[in-house]
Amino acid sequence: MHHQLLGKASHSVRAQGAEISVMTPTVPAHEVESHVHVDAHWVYVVRGVYDTTAIGACGALGHGSLIFNPPGTAHRDCFSSECSLPEARFVSIEFDATVWTDWCDQAALPTHAIAFEVHERTLNARLASAFAAASDSTISVEDTCFDVFDFTASRYREDIRHAPTWLTRARAILDDAAYSGERVSVASIAPKCGVHSVHLARAFRRFYRASPGDYLRQRRLQNALQLLKRSPHSIASIAAEMGYTDQAHFTRRFSISMGITPQSYRKLSRS
Repeated sequence: MHHQLLGKASHSVRAQGAEISVMTPTVPAHEVESHVHVDAHWVYVVRGVYDTTAIGACGALGHGSLIFNPPGTAHRDCFSSECSLPEARFVSIEFDATVWTDWCDQAALPTHAIAFEVHERTLNARLASAFAAASDSTISVEDTCFDVFDFTASRYREDIRHAPTWLTRARAILDDAAYSGERVSVASIAPKCGVHSVHLARAFRRFYRASPGDYLRQRRLQNALQLLKRSPHSIASIAAEMGYTDQAHFTRRFSISMGITPQSYRKLSRS
């Protein structure tokens, strides 16, 4: 699975559709291009400073940071020059698509990238054990994956629990628009939620770690990735379904985000 990650695995353990790898980054920051991850994965920073442009988790993240990237995450991520690449280390945890679907039936995870600082002792011990390659047993891999999954779901629930009802409503409107292709704006959503548009934009960024516009674009991109991979419809039809003006507009926006055309992505995803 780690062909998607820009690094070399010094140790990998696989069990039940999940894989944990100890990685060393191999691509200098200036050579990293925007790319997409088809499968869900986590990155745990052991040494160095990890920098990502993923919506919801963007910024420089140091030791002890756990970054969750859902399926379809588009970003440019790298380790900064503050630490030489041979010295930097991270642990990656990846899931097969079918296993991921089964697990997501058990708990809600964010549809955008999200980053946390890990202070929970048990989880830190699990990740430290993975880094030290202390155990290759199937049950140890499962325990680590369960803990990371549960930690992310719990922290996400904690973050959104305090979101006011009107803000949850605003996000639901954006989710609906991402699927339907409907054109929406902060100005059109705010009256439906009973708040001023400026207040909505500020609160949305605070709770969901992305602007409403960035959130909508990311959700549409994730939907488009799934359609390109699985739908028999033409790219022009998918563009119309996603609310783009035409295929050229869709291709332009997709290429900017992904660094690859929809046609090329469809071919690669089905190969």
